[in-house]
Amino acid sequence: MRAAISRMVHAAVLSTAALLGSQAGAAVIFDGGLPDQRNAFYADTRFSNGTASAAKFVLTADASTVKDAHWWGTCASTDGCAPGNFTLSFYADAGGTPGELIEQRIVGDAGQVATGSLIASSSSFREYAYSAAFEPIDLTAGTTYWFAISNSPAFGGFWAWETTAELSGPFVQFQVATGWVLSSSSDSRGLAFYLTDDPVTRVPEPATAALFGFALAGLVFARRWAGNPDRGDACASVCKLDDPATLLVAMRHVAQAQGIACHGAAAQRATAQRGRNSLICP
Repeated sequence: MRAAISRMVHAAVLSTAALLGSQAGAAVIFDGGLPDQRNAFYADTRFSNGTASAAKFVLTADASTVKDAHWWGTCASTDGCAPGNFTLSFYADAGGTPGELIEQRIVGDAGQVATGSLIASSSSFREYAYSAAFEPIDLTAGTTYWFAISNSPAFGGFWAWETTAELSGPFVQFQVATGWVLSSSSDSRGLAFYLTDDPVTRVPEPATAALFGFALAGLVFARRWAGNPDRGDACASVCKLDDPATLLVAMRHVAQAQGIACHGAAAQRATAQRGRNSLICP
């Protein structure tokens, strides 16, 4: 029974990845790291000491257009997060803090979805994932910029942007009384987000989305099978994908759902594109 379900899940992952790859080859042009479930910093317009938070980034070589953003966050509430209304802002660097505003996008609730994880192991801080595709923003590779997030939910606990242990700061918060202020935690961790130059693979058509949902649901179910020999099959199947961009997307979801990742030549190419090896199987 387990083997049969596992085979269906793996087929769904491969089919989904194939569909994603056929639509477009999204490139991660900046990767600030995956969330660490350890901390989060306020970026809520109702909170005067943290109406927004911003992280520094530099686009990869040859990248010049941002079309898509992904990030993670939480709310200080046992009831979870209310529907949000996010504003994403891109700033020039002004000597270590955000300077001139370049572009701004209002993206609504950004597809808010609970991941099932808790931040700091507290039921008051449930983790949510967000993503938004928007009109292209033209930037310059190799240049320092700031990516800022601010949320304006109508009610509920204050929203906060989750941290990552993969890339240290600096990051800043905007305080009404003083403006942008360097966070005291910037020396040890950063804010979790990544940017791509093609949102198609992150916003699939309805049929693809349904298949992808099945794949993820199966993978989450499969995660409960501790010690099951079929548990690594999805990793092995995904690792057979040749396109680095498609593999990168699939690797993220398999790793987050099953706590595993991939190895091999294709995975190494994806890792080189991503810029770090935290998702590679030993």
